[in-house]
Amino acid sequence: MRVFKFFDKYKLDKDNPYISNKIVNISQNNCINYESGNISQLDIDGILDTEDELTIAKYKNNIRLLVDKIKEEGSISNFKIIRDDDFFPTDYMWTLSSHNTNIELGSSMLTYELRMDYARSKSNNVIDGISIPSKTFDEELKKIDKNYGKFFIPVAFRSTKHFTINTPLGYTHDYNNVEANRKFTIIDDIDNFINSGYAYTMSYKDAYLDISHEPLLISRNAIVLISQDNYNELSKNQDFVNQINNLDGRKLIIYTGDESIAINMVLSQIGVLPSRIEHKTYEYDPIINNILEQSMIDLCSENSIDYNLSHGNNHFSSIFDDRYNINYNQGIDFYNYLKQQLPNIEFDERILYNSTSANEFIKLVGNDKIIDLINKYNILMPVVIKDRYKNYIEDRNTITPSISKLFKVTINLIKEYYRFPNLNISVNDNNKIEELFCLFFQCDTVSQQVECAKSICNVLGYSSFDFDMENSKDLKSM
Repeated sequence: MRVFKFFDKYKLDKDNPYISNKIVNISQNNCINYESGNISQLDIDGILDTEDELTIAKYKNNIRLLVDKIKEEGSISNFKIIRDDDFFPTDYMWTLSSHNTNIELGSSMLTYELRMDYARSKSNNVIDGISIPSKTFDEELKKIDKNYGKFFIPVAFRSTKHFTINTPLGYTHDYNNVEANRKFTIIDDIDNFINSGYAYTMSYKDAYLDISHEPLLISRNAIVLISQDNYNELSKNQDFVNQINNLDGRKLIIYTGDESIAINMVLSQIGVLPSRIEHKTYEYDPIINNILEQSMIDLCSENSIDYNLSHGNNHFSSIFDDRYNINYNQGIDFYNYLKQQLPNIEFDERILYNSTSANEFIKLVGNDKIIDLINKYNILMPVVIKDRYKNYIEDRNTITPSISKLFKVTINLIKEYYRFPNLNISVNDNNKIEELFCLFFQCDTVSQQVECAKSICNVLGYSSFDFDMENSKDLKSM
């Protein structure tokens, strides 16, 4: 990427063996030298140009100063959690991803067959009921709007929320199969994450916690980072405008250029050494890498949080999110809507995943009519999800300190259950306990999760805590 040209080939400098002092001018191929004893502000009134030559020079100087400081102190003490997301967090809280909290445009076999049917009709490419491939058909197919036939579905259920620490998501590479360069990035203090009581693990490339019971508040020290293009597009959405106009002390930075560089620039100007600075010919000295790693290990140890546990199938929460996900049927809302709107038409759920059923449905109802219903449904669902989210948050607000403690104790018991799998529990109990785990994470309401938590504690032989579960006013009221 063009912005990386500011690093010339890695060259040791006798004054600082960790970073080169030479900066290549991108456009004129001469040098800009910038030296300061203080960390420099890189954005100007909330605008950051990652390709501006003076900004690049100041950024490199910031890194040099931070490396010197860390070399002198021998440890890192400034940590920030970072999350890329396509959904701006309502009320500045990271909440569970589920059918209660958000929707996104999705596809089905019906979507595919609607597109094919429309392209055939435009290319007149059907002879005696038989579709004949042609160049015209392909051209018409390419012209169709990318969202044609798509309808809103719930976002995929995830009981965890993932962050990087002091690291752009784009620099985690093959560890994360998660696409970077999403609509916005939020950089925040690490304190709420650490003190949540729900954290599973921390490392620079991945830090995640349970979010299926309590939201994670975004502090007023947070920085909202959005590319200029995304900001222009998001500004057409009134909900986003309302949120961004109510930052409540948080800072908004709009950037141009590369997202990962923008994140590192912002980190550097707030006194945080990025854990990685990517360039083919540039890297930190091994001493700095050792300090980075040991500082993270120490941070985890000080806060009794596991260090560097990979997610995927190596963590129990992934199993329940993927393999045993009972949270929702993705197309059920849309299917029920169609049944309501077309009471005299015979069809079933196979229209969403079976090609033959989808085509028969299109013939019965007609392409235009189905698209009209989809468009009306897509206007309706954002209103529906707002109500669901409101009800979800109101329900979460019934969590008292005692219930919060019960949830956190239960999470720790589940962690220990999987850490020591040879517990003295029968096979039948193992099946029962995993069903309870599933419900504990995926139940819609606090009262249901409380009952699951009590059952889990009883099955695992922990029927009481520092407070009396049975006599707790908070718990008895559920």
